[in-house]
Amino acid sequence: MKILVTGATGFVGSHLTDLLTSEGHEVYSLVRNPKKAAEFQTQGHIVVGNLDATNTLEWIDVLPENLDAVIHTAGVVHSVNPDDFFIHNTKTTNNLINQLHKKYAHLHFTYISSLAAAGPSTGEEKCEEHDKRPVSSYGRSKLESEYHLKELSGWTYTIIMPPMVIGPRDTAVLDIFKMVKSRFVIGPGINFKNKKYSFINVFDLVDAIKYLTIEKGSGSYFISHPRSITFVELINAINKNMGMKRLFFIPIPHPLLRIVGRILTIFPVASRLTSDKVHELVQENWICSPKRYLETTNQVIKFDLENTVKMTQEDYEARKWL
Repeated sequence: MKILVTGATGFVGSHLTDLLTSEGHEVYSLVRNPKKAAEFQTQGHIVVGNLDATNTLEWIDVLPENLDAVIHTAGVVHSVNPDDFFIHNTKTTNNLINQLHKKYAHLHFTYISSLAAAGPSTGEEKCEEHDKRPVSSYGRSKLESEYHLKELSGWTYTIIMPPMVIGPRDTAVLDIFKMVKSRFVIGPGINFKNKKYSFINVFDLVDAIKYLTIEKGSGSYFISHPRSITFVELINAINKNMGMKRLFFIPIPHPLLRIVGRILTIFPVASRLTSDKVHELVQENWICSPKRYLETTNQVIKFDLENTVKMTQEDYEARKWL
């Protein structure tokens, strides 16, 4: 198949282009920075361009007339300005869809959304048929583009909503590994150790993305490991590999966390903690069910938490990130 992958130098996008090209697909990798693409050894045909929210995307002209599919992984995950999510997630995605639709009457579009678009769970696992109630601007920006994609005629589409993604090259979960190495683990809320999360290994995720794109999987899917974990289980799995003798857990009460989030939003400090992110951190459960994906495709999830943590730490150490 001929497949366009946006965000090809990103965490998920880079693994995806590796997989697709290794299996013989003709991949067109959209990158903003060709120097970064060369440094990352990005696979596929390099297409240099950006995802402007309003202008014509001239780089579309270089794509083949018989393009089969688009996998849209690009997007903004962290920003101190909530409006950035709607500019760089919603508007850019909608413009990409509209511009591609002018050239391609028939196409399969796979959109990598997020569990954040569905919102936290209230005790039971989120399923695809449950109401979507995002609590953050990030989640709402992803959900708005889901609606736009569903309204488009002539295309087939797949919407994939992964939870926490862990694996080599990830810079987000790196912060948790660094906390364990420092022996001081800070968490949101008095009960943060028992908060529940779904997770997925990045290799299982890109396998699912590839399968659902090629098979034109219809509708929305949660892709996660069947077993959810608590935060302390994640910490213990990381510590098992690092072998730190004793960890100190420091809970940050939710009201204080909200104050810190506002302060870091006002002042230009490089931090993943923002007021918008706090809306997600204070939730008790971010768990979803992969039942629809597993039962309708007969695919399997290969990597458990222990294997995932081990390969991720080895990658971090090889890159000298820890």
